[in-house]
Amino acid sequence: MEIKLGLQEAIAVGVIAFVIITLLFYFFVWSPMSGNLARIREEQKSEQQKVQSSQVTLQRLEALRREAPKIEMEMIELTRRMPDEPNIADLIIELEEMASQAGLNFVSFSPSPPSEGPTGEYQSVKLNFGVEGYFNRARSDGGSLLDFLYRLEHSPREIKVNNLSISPGASGLPALKMTFQAETFVLPSFEATPTAKTTTPTAGP
Repeated sequence: MEIKLGLQEAIAVGVIAFVIITLLFYFFVWSPMSGNLARIREEQKSEQQKVQSSQVTLQRLEALRREAPKIEMEMIELTRRMPDEPNIADLIIELEEMASQAGLNFVSFSPSPPSEGPTGEYQSVKLNFGVEGYFNRARSDGGSLLDFLYRLEHSPREIKVNNLSISPGASGLPALKMTFQAETFVLPSFEATPTAKTTTPTAGP
């Protein structure tokens, strides 16, 4: 049996077929594909962020590599100025050399045990030492106390002068004896030192 459709009916059937095909395409083709595309875009965005983060890290590492020699020199300088141990023997040698270079006699030295600084980040070693010579003369005439003060100020080791007294030298004036009350500093290493915990036993009932 042959069914003949009018023009309007044919158009209506065509529209319905088009709508059905569009719906089928959307639900079975476009919707899953769009979900995959969204997931791919998110993955691309995540990978781009990882690449950018890696580039920033690489730039920082490169900057640290360039700064490494400078940082190492600064650490060496800091270690010389504030070592991790008192190194009293080395300090005596250094002071004796400064006195000798200034043409003075190094006549006394007395250190104290290290003590904690106010912040607990460093230790202080109190020093009492004395040199003898002339105030400001050429080395052939007995050396210069001013020269020694200059050398002390520019010492590789950090030395802080707290008090200074001047008295006649052993041979009398114009020779002078200069006595220093000073301190140097120790910067302990940052390695944690485990401390043992003590417990007090409690008496039983």
